[in-house]
This record gives sequence, structure tokens and C-alpha cells, in this order.
Amino acid sequence: MYKFEDYTLIVKETDKELYIEVPENRFIAFLKEIPASSLRDYGPTQEDAIKNLKKEFDVYSEELRDKSIALPAPETKVDYSGRILLRLPKWLHARIADLASDEEISINSYIVDRLINNSSVEGMFKTFCNLQQRLFEESPYRFNSPRIKDEKHMMHPLKLLSLKHYGSTAPKEDYGNVG
Repeated sequence: MYKFEDYTLIVKETDKELYIEVPENRFIAFLKEIPASSLRDYGPTQEDAIKNLKKEFDVYSEELRDKSIALPAPETKVDYSGRILLRLPKWLHARIADLASDEEISINSYIVDRLINNSSVEGMFKTFCNLQQRLFEESPYRFNSPRIKDEKHMMHPLKLLSLKHYGSTAPKEDYGNVG
């Protein structure tokens, strides 16, 4: 008999409409290998959704055991070594070596740090904010738009930007709203 921990756990945020109407249904948890209609549970937090799913799994597996039905087999988990061979163009290898040297870290640490920053939500958010800041600072245009400083502001749609040129070759007309 398989245990809860043997399966691939997936936790997602539900549609905003659902959790606004039913706040305890903000997150949904399910096991990848078990059909969606058979086993899933909700919770106001990710932890609660997982706890609720674990309880539901215990009941579900007991019901199947009583009916002499086996649980679906979990996926075979790959045991990753943490090592990867990566081939780069020489120019990119040199650039990464220079950037790592500037930060006084190894090439490996530099690459791992960049991968983590670019593949996590927090890292992507920081990258977005940095790009936005550069846009505001380097552009010859003046933007009248709220700056995104935290994730709360990111949840709301951005207002259209009011765009005006203030450089030395600035035309006199207003460019209107640009989305």
C-alpha cells in the first residue's frame, strides 16, 4: 500500500472568483497520479489545503482497501545528482566568468543564483521591478503610472501609462495613453 508522501503533491491557487466567494477555497491541493475527480481538497492557506488533502487521502485509501481496490501507483521519482553538464559558447562563458568575478563568487554559484532568481516568483518579481525602475530612469519619456513596489500592487491591473517626451528633441505634442 502506498503512503501519501509517495505521491506527487500539487498545490495551486484557485480562481480569484472562487476564493472571493468562498475564502476557505483559496488553495487547492491534489495528487498528480490520482484522477482529479477522485481526490482533491481546498484550504485558505497552502498548508491547510495539504492537511485537508492528507485527511481525505486517508479516508479515500481506506475506502479502496475495503473494496479491495489498489491505489494507483505513484510516479517513479528520479533521484537527481545536482550535477549538470552545460555547454556554452566561449563568449558567454567568458562573460559569466567576469560577472562572477565581479561578485567575488564562483561561476557555479553565479549560475545557480541566477537560475534561482529567474525561476522563482520572488526572483521574477524583483527582476520586473528592476526593469521597471530602469525604464523610468533611462527613458526620455515621463511616465505617469503607479510604480509596482510589492506583490499587492501587482495583483491589480496596471493603469494605462500617460506618456510625454521631455528630452532635448521633444516634440510639443502629447503622445496620449500607451498600454
